[in-house]
Amino acid sequence: MSILRLDPERALRNPITGRYLPGHVPSNKGKTWDELGIGKRARKRMSQGWKNLDKYRSINGSLYGGRKRRSVVCIDGEGNWTVFRALSDAADKLQCRKENIRRCCEANRRGGYVKDVGNHDCAYIGLRWYFEEDRELWNEKIYFSALE
Repeated sequence: MSILRLDPERALRNPITGRYLPGHVPSNKGKTWDELGIGKRARKRMSQGWKNLDKYRSINGSLYGGRKRRSVVCIDGEGNWTVFRALSDAADKLQCRKENIRRCCEANRRGGYVKDVGNHDCAYIGLRWYFEEDRELWNEKIYFSALE
C-alpha cells in the first residue's frame, strides 16, 4: 500500500499587502515580447511608460496647473480685473469649480453663447471669465466698462 504525500502549498503573496514574497519568480521572466504575444503597438506604448504623463506634471514645482495650464482673466461688473496664472489657482482662491470657469471662458470665446440663455457674456459667480490669450475680447470689456 502506498502513502499519498502532498507538499504544503506555499503562499505566493503576502496576505496583508498583496505583494509577491521574496524568491518568487515571475511568469514572464526571461521571455521575449513575441513569446508573450504582445504586438508592436502595445510594445511601443509600454516602453514609453511614464513619459506620457510628463506633460501633466507641474513646472518648477509650482503648485497650480501643469504644463497645459492656461492663464485666465476675471472681470467684475465695475471693470476691475485680475489675472490668475491657472484655472486651478482661480478656483482655489475663489472657492469655486475650475470646470465652470473653463466653460465660461470657452463660451465667451465663441461669442458668449450659452445653451438656453442667449447671446451675452457668460458669467460665473458674478464675474466674467476669459482666457488671457483672448486679449482682444477682454481688453474691450475693460475699456468700455471704464468709460461708463
